[in-house]
Amino acid sequence: MDLKSQIETAKDAVSKALITALENKDTSAISNLMSCYNNLNNIKITDPFKIDLGKYGIATNNIPCSYYSSANSDDVISFTGLG
Repeated sequence: MDLKSQIETAKDAVSKALITALENKDTSAISNLMSCYNNLNNIKITDPFKIDLGKYGIATNNIPCSYYSSANSDDVISFTGLG
């Protein structure tokens, strides 16, 4: 099971426990379970191999590039208009 699935399972379990605590009017458990649920909800799972260039101020959708390839030459990527 991957991390994302485990966190979703934990959120479901905490949610069920929260419903039970609300039914039993257990105020201390409600407070703690809400805090736990919010902490689980705030976990951001990212792909460890994906680099977010946007956080470095690089708009990846605006990089003008083209790919050239022919049987008689090396593969070339041209970044036109940069620099």
